[in-house]
Amino acid sequence: MLDDINRYSNGQLLYTLRKSNVGNKLENGYWFLGDQKSIAVSFWTGVSRKSYLPNIGLIIEDSGLIFLEITTDENEGPKYSFIMDKIIPLLELPEKQEYQGEYKFRHRLGPIDLLKEVIDRFLTDQKLIIDDAIMDFHSQYFTKKDNDRDKIDFINRVEFNKNYHRIVKYFEHRKAQKQYELAEGLDEKKGTYLHSFGVRNFGNLANAEIDTLPFKNRWVFLTGENGSGKTMLLKAIALVLGRGKIPSDLFNDKREESFFGYELLKKENEINKHTRLGNDKGSIYARTPIVQGFAAYGAFRLTQAKQYSVAGKKPTEVQLSKNGRLDSLFSKIPKGLIDLPSTLKDWTKNTQLFQQFMDREYFIIKVLTAIVPGLIDIHFNKKSKGVSADYFIQFDEDDHVKRLSYDKLSSGTKSILLFVSDIIIRFYDQQPKVEDPSKFKGVVLIDEIDLHLHPKAQKDLIINLSSVFPGIQFIVTTHSPIPLLGAPSNSALFRINRMNTDNVIERLDYIESNIGKLMPNHILTSDLFDFQSLTSIQNKDRLDVFTGDTMSEFVEFEKLKDENDILDPDNRAFIEKLKSKFSEKD
Repeated sequence: MLDDINRYSNGQLLYTLRKSNVGNKLENGYWFLGDQKSIAVSFWTGVSRKSYLPNIGLIIEDSGLIFLEITTDENEGPKYSFIMDKIIPLLELPEKQEYQGEYKFRHRLGPIDLLKEVIDRFLTDQKLIIDDAIMDFHSQYFTKKDNDRDKIDFINRVEFNKNYHRIVKYFEHRKAQKQYELAEGLDEKKGTYLHSFGVRNFGNLANAEIDTLPFKNRWVFLTGENGSGKTMLLKAIALVLGRGKIPSDLFNDKREESFFGYELLKKENEINKHTRLGNDKGSIYARTPIVQGFAAYGAFRLTQAKQYSVAGKKPTEVQLSKNGRLDSLFSKIPKGLIDLPSTLKDWTKNTQLFQQFMDREYFIIKVLTAIVPGLIDIHFNKKSKGVSADYFIQFDEDDHVKRLSYDKLSSGTKSILLFVSDIIIRFYDQQPKVEDPSKFKGVVLIDEIDLHLHPKAQKDLIINLSSVFPGIQFIVTTHSPIPLLGAPSNSALFRINRMNTDNVIERLDYIESNIGKLMPNHILTSDLFDFQSLTSIQNKDRLDVFTGDTMSEFVEFEKLKDENDILDPDNRAFIEKLKSKFSEKD
C-alpha cells in the first residue's frame, strides 16, 4: 500500500503514517493507522480524540472496499466547526451518522482491486476540494498555536520524512534485529533482562534463588505470605541492578558473606554472569544502572516529589539520581514519584530537553491514554513559563467528557498517571535517543502491584503495561490472583516459602503452562496462594454452594430453582432446563 501511494503520486504525496510502536504494531508491519480489519490513510493533519483515526481520510477495509470517511464530534471545537461548515457542504456528503459519540460521514470510492483508478479519481476530485477549503478558510478556524492533532491542515514535510524514515527503520528491523538495535543507539555493553538471580545472607534472606528466565520473559510474579521474603528479594534485585549501597540494617549476622549471583540477558543466547560481594567498590561507585533501563517502586507510590529538594536540586533531579531511583523501595518515608507537571516546566527551560519533549509528545500522550482509565486525550500547552497540560476524561458510557487540569483529577487517576509518568521519565533519562516508549528496554520492579487498585484495574494494568512497554521486563510481587489474569505468555510464577532460616523459592511451572485456563478461584486455591477454602464462614456445612462461573449465572440458577418444583432425586429435569437457558443466551 505504501509503495502504491508513492508510485501513483510520483512520491510527492504527504500522508499519515503510524508513529508509535505500542502493542508492537510497527514491528508487526502495521505502517498505517487502523487494525487488522481496516487501515486509515490521510493527507491532512487532524486526529479523532476518541478513535485516534484521521478526521478526514481513506479507510480501506478487509472487505476489499475503500471509503472516504470523515469523523468529528462536538468536543473537537474548531475542527468540528470547520468540518461541518465547510468540508461536508463542499463534498455534498450524505447526512451524518452518529457512532459511539462521534459523527461519521462515509462515501464509497470503490474496490481495492481498482486501487489505482480509485486513488487517481480521489486525487483529482475530493482531495482538491478539501485542499481548496483548507487554503481558503484555514485561518478563520485555526491558529498557529494549535496542535497538529487539533486542526485540519496540510502535513508538514519534515514531520512526514521523519515518520517515513521511522517506518523504513522498522522495515529493516524485521529483516535484521541486530542492525535495528544499533541504529537506536542503545548501550550494547549493558544487559537487558534478568536471566537468573541468587542471594545469600541479605536481610531475612538466608539463601534464595530464582530459576533461569527465558529471553522472551516480560513478567515475573512473586507470591508468598507476609514475612516470606517477597519484598526483601525485590530489594536485593533492585540493589544489584541499580548498583545501590546495601543499608546497614539489611546486613544479617554474616554481613561479610552477603553475596549476590546473577545472570543478565543481552540477546537471545548471550548470557553475562556476574557476582557481587556485599558493598564492593564497583557496586558502590558506579552511578548508572547495570541494565539498559531500570526503575523500582515500593508499596507507597501515590505521592509526588513536588516539594522535595536537596542542596538546591529540583525534585526531578533528586529522583533521577542514584539514590533517588531506589528511594521508593528503601526509604521508610518515600519522597514520592516524579511530578509530571513540574518536569514539563523544567523541560521547557532547557532548549535541548524541550526539543526532545516536542519529539516525544505524541508518544507520551499515546502511552498515558492507553493505560490511565478514562483518559482519552491530553493537550500540552506550550507557554513562555513552561508546559502545562489539560486532561480529557470520559466519565461514563454516555460519552460525557471533561477537560481538567492536573490538580482537579481524581486521586485514582492521578496515582496511575503519576506511576506511568515516572516510568516514562526515568527511561527517557536513561535512554535519551529513544522517542517511542515501546522501544524502552530494561527492568522495572514493583512491590504489591495490586495495591490501591480495583480488581478490574489490576488485570487491565498488566495488559496495558505489556502493550505499551513490550521491551520492559516487569518483576512484581502480589497478594492478589487478579493480576495473573492479565499475564502474557512466557510469564514466570514463583512462590516464596519461609522454612526455618531458609527461603525456598518454588517455580510453579504447571500453573504457568495452564494459566490461560484458570479463573481466580483456581489460582487462589493453587500453590501460589494456598487458599484452603473459598466458601463463606456463614456456610458451615458447605452443602449449598453454587459452582457456576459468574454472578449472573447464580441469579439465573436461583430464579429457575424457585420456578421449578424439582422432585426427581438427580435434578435431571432442572439441569437440562438450566443448560437450555444458557444455550439460548449463546
